[in-house]
Amino acid sequence: MKQSEIKDLLDDGYIQVKILFEVIGNPKEHIDKTIQLLKGQIEKEDGVKIIESEIGPAEETEKGLFGAFLEAEMLVKNFYRLSYLAFNYMPANIDIMAPSKFTFKDSDMTDFFADTLALLHETNARHVDSANKVKGLQMNFNALLQNSVALMLSDKSLPAETIGEPLGLKTEHVTPYLEDMVKIGLLKKDKGKYTKVK
Repeated sequence: MKQSEIKDLLDDGYIQVKILFEVIGNPKEHIDKTIQLLKGQIEKEDGVKIIESEIGPAEETEKGLFGAFLEAEMLVKNFYRLSYLAFNYMPANIDIMAPSKFTFKDSDMTDFFADTLALLHETNARHVDSANKVKGLQMNFNALLQNSVALMLSDKSLPAETIGEPLGLKTEHVTPYLEDMVKIGLLKKDKGKYTKVK
């Protein structure tokens, strides 16, 4: 894009920004493909004009995941569109290059805060829903584990490592559950072995 085109768009109220997008995950090929798709999607957004962009191919991080980035210098039609990009693409960074000062209409700020609050409410609702699902899964897992242990100990006493192995749990992971079962009176522990309370 020519400097004269950039100047004309800035004169029309566009905002010049440099935005950094990151994608992290597995496998490497999926991350490389996803960052390309992200670039294509952003280029199609209304009110967005890409000046230049650079893609950094996926590289392995210290946690065994792969990370790729897209850095794009662009012109965005207005503050509302910039907010849209921020909330919907969740970039790692936004650097506003021009203009150096902004003047906002009250309706623009009202729209911005309405969108922000809607997103926060939606995020909170998802968090509450996820927390409830995790709590339900934990309760079901505990009941399943208690029933499995009760069946295993129906006629014998066993140590934690012997109980954990057929359940697919390491000793250090099954022991806290067994100790909880002792505390609530479902099991007895004697000389490192657990017995079902009859």
